[in-house]
Amino acid sequence: MADRFGHNFCLLQGPHGPIFSQLGQFLEQAGARAWRASFNGGDAFFLGNKARFIAHTESVETWPAALSKIIAERSKGLKA
Repeated sequence: MADRFGHNFCLLQGPHGPIFSQLGQFLEQAGARAWRASFNGGDAFFLGNKARFIAHTESVETWPAALSKIIAERSKGLKA
């Protein structure tokens, strides 16, 4: 069912706990892809789908370029 609508979501900062994992599951059940970008390695603990985890381990100054790259890579093949 994934990609049925051609939507990608990149979840960033949020509350501690399983909320982003649950939100990601909900979005994927609705036909979207949900990616989780993290600045803290501990965030992976709560993520159900580790294949959708993006760890940003570089400095905050590199984040804008990294986000642009993430968007470009994850948008390939999506419907307009």
